[in-house]
Parts: sequence; structure tokens; C-alpha cells
Amino acid sequence: MEEGKKDRAQAFLFATVTTLLAVGLMFSVVLAVFCERILVFLGAEGNVLILSKEYSRFVCWGAVFQLFGIGALPLVRNMGGYRTASIAMGVGYVLNFILDYILMFVFPWGMIGCAIAYMTGQVFIALVCGVYLIRNKTFHLQKDGEGYSFLKVSGRIAVTGLAPFGLYFSQNMVTVLINNGFLRSGGSEALACYTVVIYIAGITNTLHRAVMDGSQPFLSRGHGERKREMVFQSAALMYVCSGVLILLGAAATFLFRSEIAASFGVSQMVTEEVAVRLPLYLVGYALICYSRTTISYFSAVDRKFPAGILTYAEPVWMLVFTSWLSAWRGVDGMWEAILLVYAIMAAMATAMLLIRKK
Repeated sequence: MEEGKKDRAQAFLFATVTTLLAVGLMFSVVLAVFCERILVFLGAEGNVLILSKEYSRFVCWGAVFQLFGIGALPLVRNMGGYRTASIAMGVGYVLNFILDYILMFVFPWGMIGCAIAYMTGQVFIALVCGVYLIRNKTFHLQKDGEGYSFLKVSGRIAVTGLAPFGLYFSQNMVTVLINNGFLRSGGSEALACYTVVIYIAGITNTLHRAVMDGSQPFLSRGHGERKREMVFQSAALMYVCSGVLILLGAAATFLFRSEIAASFGVSQMVTEEVAVRLPLYLVGYALICYSRTTISYFSAVDRKFPAGILTYAEPVWMLVFTSWLSAWRGVDGMWEAILLVYAIMAAMATAMLLIRKK
């Protein structure tokens, strides 16, 4: 759009909206049909499997709202609707939070109530984004633009989307690898410790991701307009703001690490272990946030190759080092493997930024 190619932009917009709806409907059916098999594959059994099925079967049918909402939010932001996107997400999360309490504690609906609360928030976000796009005549789209057929545009979207898709999906892959490693090397106590640590760090991660998502439209616009100074300033602000938030979050969680860990209801032994492991993990966490910020930058300025390399390197390194060090040094090896992988990723990100600059 910022290059002045409005027909081509409309073709991309049409393909994006169409693909979001089509893939969302497909996943709603596929996930609902194979829900139990997927849960078993992920290790759910006994009462955990029963409760997971209650929650997942309801949520799976609403996958189309989740996918459309997640996909439409950046479209709304890129079209200048920053406030609309923020309000949609904020109200959606508040609805989820309030209905969680009502449907699980006031009315004892259990996991079904939790699922309804979650989906209500997702449906709200999708509807607000949909209304915004309609009001801005986004759905009055043309299928082709400047020789760009629907299939060609969809192909371009798929290639460009490999990095951001991998950024989300690889983190799930990494989590599965680490969970299995801790279970093998230290049992449920070790896994409980890691789970509490990443949940504590996850508070900071939410703020960090918000900075990346908020910076993307400005980076993309500057890149499209060929305004290098705007790209540089937006990228610098993204790195500085995410760095400050990570440091503040790390300081707060370090100071109150014992109190936060105890609030999760874990055993005294796990609470003490969290207090020991968390400080070192926060160092590694800052490094991996830096590399993920770099992936976001490369994606925003259409540098697919370095973004893809950085995205898919993390699960590969994690598989190699968790397998090796956990077998050699047990639980300590797992923590060392995580820190080592995060340091390697930060070094790779720095190298690719220097190459990009050159």
C-alpha cells in the first residue's frame, strides 16, 4: 500500500481474509474430530485427559474465530486502527477473565465454563475486527491485481508467513522438548519447577510481544515507503522498549521470586528450587527475547531468509543440547542446555544483523 500499488495491496488483502476464514473452518473440523488423539499424543492421560477433552472439544469448534481474530488484528493495525485493535484485545481479555470467575465459581460449570469464557473473548475480538474491516470497505475486494492471481498472492503469503508461523509454532515445539527432557531427567518435581519459572517469565513475555506487534506496522510502512530513517528509528525503539521491559520484568520477578512461586501452590521444595533456578533463567530469557525481536524485525522488512533461519534454528538446537546434556548431567544439564541454546540464538541474531547492516 505504501509503495502506491493499491490494486496489488487489495489482492493481498483479499487473499489474506479468504485464507484466514478457509483455514479457520478447516481447523475447526479437523481439531474437533482428532481432538482426543492429539491430546493423547501430547501425553494427556487419566483425569487430565478427561478434563482436557471437556475444554478442547468446545474450543476446537471455535478455531475459525481464533484464527480470524489473530489474523485480522495486524490488518486492522496496518490500516491505522491501532486503538480499535487495542480495545478489541483488552475487552476480549477482560470478558474472558470475568466469565472465567462466573462460569467456574458462581456457576460450577468446570472446564466447559472455562472454555465458554475463553471463546467469548475470542469471538468478541473477531467480531470487532470484522466490523472494522467492513466499515472500511475492506470486504469490497478484488480477486486479482496487476497480474497477481489469487494463487500467486497466496503463495507469496505462505512463503512470507513461514517465519512468523515458525516463531509461534517453534516455541510450542521447544516447550514439548523441554517438558519431556525434565520429565525424563528429574520427574514431575523438575517439570513443576520449570513450569513455574516459565509462567513467571511469561508475564514479561506478554509485554515484549506487545512491543514487537506494535512496532511491526511502522517498520513495514517505512520499508514500503523506502524511508530507511523511519525503519531505523522504529527498529531502535522496538529494541530499546523491549529491552527496558525485559529488564524491569526480570528485576521484579527476581525480587519477589519466592512469593510468586509460592502463589502457584507448589511444594516447598519446588518453591526453593524456583528461587535458585529463576535468576539464571532470566539471563537466558533476555537473550532469547532479543533474538525473537530480531526475527520480528526481519519479518517486518521482508527479509524471509534470515527470519526463517533464526526461527527454525531454536528447536533444532534445543533438541540437540537437551538430549545430550540431560543424558550427561540430568536436571542441571537441562537448565544448562536451555541457557546455551538461548545464548547461541542471540549470537546468531547479532551475526545476521551485522550481515544485514553490511
